Amino acid sequence: MNLKYTIFLLIVLAGGCGLNGPVNETELKAYIADPRNGLLQENQSGSLKLQAQYRPVDLLIAQALRTVQNDQDSKIRVRELRKQYGQYHYFALNFSNNDRDALHSAAGNDIYFDQLLQTLSFHMGEYVTLTTSESDTISVADFIFPRMFGSSRSTSLLFAFSREKIGEYDWLQLNMKEFGLGTGGSHFRFRKRDLQKMPEVDHLIL
Repeated sequence: MNLKYTIFLLIVLAGGCGLNGPVNETELKAYIADPRNGLLQENQSGSLKLQAQYRPVDLLIAQALRTVQNDQDSKIRVRELRKQYGQYHYFALNFSNNDRDALHSAAGNDIYFDQLLQTLSFHMGEYVTLTTSESDTISVADFIFPRMFGSSRSTSLLFAFSREKIGEYDWLQLNMKEFGLGTGGSHFRFRKRDLQKMPEVDHLIL
């Protein structure tokens, strides 16, 4: 284990506080995954677990850059991706049942499975909204549901909400209505100050 990573672990274990200065992609993922930083929340109902996580633009850009061949291309691509991805706030919802993909656990009932698959693939924008501390309601601009066919430990969706439609706020609340999985209505509130103090990925700073 190298010194940089050891120091990072000590900071996280000491109090879940913000990191000083730029971080790498692995460190940013660990920062987001620590509930003490306010970017990951969860609800548990019996064996069903629902997690909501804020996904920063830097993380999406870092993942998209894996196919870039050289530094010069990387700088150009970062600018393009910041312009593209920076128009939205992103939130991920993950559903698991007994530590397994929640959708895969419903596969024994063909009719139920097909209905649930259709909802997850095409209709989740009807069940999820974003509200602000200023009482504004923002509809889903787009969402992605990648089929993992049971190979993942959770059913995951990524939602995008237009930043242009969000004015001043102290917090953003992700709301989800019951859509057939048995989660019930769920609400996850993310504070603006937690979003603002999130570290940047080092190689994305131009």
